[in-house]
Amino acid sequence: MSTITATTTATQAALALLPMEPGKLMARAEEMYTTFNPGRVTVDAHADERLLKWKVRNEEDAVFLRQVFYGCMRYKRLIGILISAFMHHNAGTVLRGDADMYVVYTYLALMRLEELGFGQFRQLVDAQEPQKMLVFLGYVFNEHNLVEYMKGEWLKVYDVPWVDNLVASVLVWLPEVEALMSKQEDKVYMARRAEDEEANASGAGKGTSKGTAFAPFNLSVSKPLPLPAPDLVPDPVRVKPVPRRREGPTPEEVAIAEAREENRRRITEQYADPGLVFRLRSDERPMNMDRVRAEVESELARVATFALPPSKPAPRFADQPKREVKLNVAAIMREDALYKKKQQEEARMVEKFETELRDDSEFTRWQTSMKAKDDEARRVKVEQTKQEMEEAFKAALRAKVDRVDANAKLAEHMKVEAREMESRRGEETVALEEENRRKREKVVADKAGIERAQERLQQERRGAAELRAQERTEMALRLSEDRAAEQQRKAELVRQLRALEAVPKTAVKDATGDQSTTAGLGLLEDMSLAELKERLIIAKRRAAEEQEDRRGLINRAKRDKDALLAEKMANINRIRSLAGAQATQRRIETAEDIAAAAAALASKNARKAAALATRVAAVHAAQAAESARLEAELRGVTFQQERLASSKELLDERKKLDLDKGFARTDRQRADTRRREQEAASAAVAHKNRTIKTNLKEDQRGKSSFMRAYDDKLRAAAARDQAAQHHDAAYKRGLVETEHDRADDMRTTLGPFKAGVGRGGLARTGTLPLQPLGSSSISPRSPRATFAQEEAEGRRH
Repeated sequence: MSTITATTTATQAALALLPMEPGKLMARAEEMYTTFNPGRVTVDAHADERLLKWKVRNEEDAVFLRQVFYGCMRYKRLIGILISAFMHHNAGTVLRGDADMYVVYTYLALMRLEELGFGQFRQLVDAQEPQKMLVFLGYVFNEHNLVEYMKGEWLKVYDVPWVDNLVASVLVWLPEVEALMSKQEDKVYMARRAEDEEANASGAGKGTSKGTAFAPFNLSVSKPLPLPAPDLVPDPVRVKPVPRRREGPTPEEVAIAEAREENRRRITEQYADPGLVFRLRSDERPMNMDRVRAEVESELARVATFALPPSKPAPRFADQPKREVKLNVAAIMREDALYKKKQQEEARMVEKFETELRDDSEFTRWQTSMKAKDDEARRVKVEQTKQEMEEAFKAALRAKVDRVDANAKLAEHMKVEAREMESRRGEETVALEEENRRKREKVVADKAGIERAQERLQQERRGAAELRAQERTEMALRLSEDRAAEQQRKAELVRQLRALEAVPKTAVKDATGDQSTTAGLGLLEDMSLAELKERLIIAKRRAAEEQEDRRGLINRAKRDKDALLAEKMANINRIRSLAGAQATQRRIETAEDIAAAAAALASKNARKAAALATRVAAVHAAQAAESARLEAELRGVTFQQERLASSKELLDERKKLDLDKGFARTDRQRADTRRREQEAASAAVAHKNRTIKTNLKEDQRGKSSFMRAYDDKLRAAAARDQAAQHHDAAYKRGLVETEHDRADDMRTTLGPFKAGVGRGGLARTGTLPLQPLGSSSISPRSPRATFAQEEAEGRRH
């Protein structure tokens, strides 16, 4: 009974070690990918958990499941792009629930097909439904789909050579995939044929149903629409030609110019004698014009100046007692670093100004030339637009006439095409009936080959089943042999361990002897126990002395650090005082600039007020002259109206006079408008010139102030540089003296060793660390050297 139980257990273990079926293996891979939750477990932990739950003991199956799961997670973006496009283009033939299955097969087809082998891949494909795999293989192994839909999206994530190599490696398997797809198509066709036969068999007992008789719809024929009436072409616009104008002045203009020159010559000859110059006695009398002008300007300045309410004076911080703010080490170092950074930025700014300083004359010339070019281009564009508009108008007229002709020709052509289409429709009907007859004959012939195809498929399945059974048997035998060999090896190891445990152990006890004698092993630093104890006491004493020396060195380093911080604090206070003095000077200069600007503004306002008064007086005089002229004209018009009111001819003359007055009034208004525009343009030009001059003066003033500040900064930087050099020299001298003191202290502390006692013996006792040959007396990372090195690095920074 025990023999039967052992045989059954061995058989179950052998079966558990057999590889999985292809369908089950792919189902496990799909389940492992689907159940993964990255927010809960890692990739490795999830794979171990799934394999332990499924009790997968076959090493090859476990490796396959792990590699497929890792690959699907690694190339998730690559596979996701293909699956999204596949689901979009085959939405009517695939199920959304099979997306995870297609992810696993996509990884195998793109990444592991060459390593897996097409035979193994065929077995994995045959494990699924033929209809699903047929659609998948036809989409993935298609050059058009890979290049048009996948390659562009893949290139957004991966390199170009890698994507090209991936597409080429997939297209290599096209012949094998086509053969596999043909077999899948046969399976799908035969499955559908069997379903149709079952449906026909089930429907045969119910009786035959009459077929649907198709009848055409009784639709009314609509009347053709009438042709649109042709558009009337308007007559071209005829304009009068431009009157010819003779070049040069008219005879009247020539006569007027000659008379003007003659009058000028006679007046010049008449007043050539100095005794005939007329003098006014009013010019010789004293005048108070300057005093009146000053009074008017002061009054205008008073009106134009706004008196603001007095503001509250600023607090005087200088009168308050100065309070010291104690800074910590971090604040001191931070402020010192900030000042150094500002100095570097100022040096870079000065260097940049020195290397890139230039005037803007070249830019002004370029701007003027470009404006001239723009004006010329604008004028050419306007002329070109006018010509294009004229040509477009003519082209529109021609197009309108052509459209009417084209519509008539199109209607005639459509009638001819309708007759031809009717004749072709009859021919296509005859051809369609012939094609249906050939298809019917082909279907009858295909029915005879169904049985042969089914028999061939059953033979292939039986052969594949026998091959898989033989492979499973051979695998079970190999596993049982390997297990037996492993069991024998473990038994041999157990026997050896038990034999070693059976060997008796010999205990060696320490013997008491003379502590003043050595072991006599022939070593270089061999010593007795008493000497060892004595030397340990000496080593401890030296270690205590060395600790005191280190404590003193640390205290000196602290004092040096405090001195450095005090020096930095003094420098910060000096910079702060200098900055305060500069700020005070800037405030004084700003107040002076504001006062100068206020004085200039008052003078400018006074000048503007005087000019405004002059213009107002001129306007008033012009208005008075215009009013007098209008009154005289009104009196003349009234007299003419009274004189012409007696007859019809007088009325006509009055109408003509009214029209002439209207035309004259319009001419005057246009002249006034033109004059105002010219005055506005002249004022704009004058304002522009004044603005340019003001900007130039401000630029010159800014450059001068910048150069003065630049010179001051250079002098300050030179002084700071000299002080920094002195400080660095003193610091280096201190470092050298510190190093000399440290070397003297170490020589005094260690001293020469006795014969037979070296640093190796002390190192083995644990008193001193063991150093390689050629190293210094102090370890590079000892507390003293470490502190000195860190302090030197901190000072350099």
